[in-house]
Amino acid sequence: MTADPIGVLRLLAKVFSDTGIKYAIVGSTASSVHGVYRATADVDCIARLTRQDAVALSRAMDLDFYVDPESVMEAVLRIDGFNVLSKETMGKVDVFVAKPDLWSQLQLSRSIWVSLDHDGQTFGIFVASPEDTILSKLRWYRLGNEVSNSQWTDAQGVLKVQADALDFDYLTEWAAELKVADLLVRARDDAGV
Repeated sequence: MTADPIGVLRLLAKVFSDTGIKYAIVGSTASSVHGVYRATADVDCIARLTRQDAVALSRAMDLDFYVDPESVMEAVLRIDGFNVLSKETMGKVDVFVAKPDLWSQLQLSRSIWVSLDHDGQTFGIFVASPEDTILSKLRWYRLGNEVSNSQWTDAQGVLKVQADALDFDYLTEWAAELKVADLLVRARDDAGV
């Protein structure tokens, strides 16, 4: 992960709080929160962004991050992603514009508030739910031709750690929708859940 991943998350939380933009931390950071920690090269998040949000977000990020406002606006217009770098640690953040589809919107609405500590200060940040983290990891595993050991072990880690708390009806329904139902069955078997 970055030299100070919690510090980068704290800066992100402030930016999104200041702008009122709905977001959720996803990817390996989310699977580390809900499952087994794994170092990663960057922080990933999804955010609901409009053109006006692109301008506000660029301005709010400019204090603590290297940000290219044109890249942010282009990502919003294409419903794509952009990245920023922490000025303090050079930690990279990939921000993905949430698609208008139901599952992307559910990931945002189902995100959970997690408290973290950084240098003696507590702050909160929205993280994708354990179920959506598992589904995302399985989806990326499928899209990567099922060869990424890290995606597979991240999904299993969340399954193992969160087993008693997971909404398996939601998982089963959305695994079918996302065409990863067979992977969910395999991951549950491998995880012993």
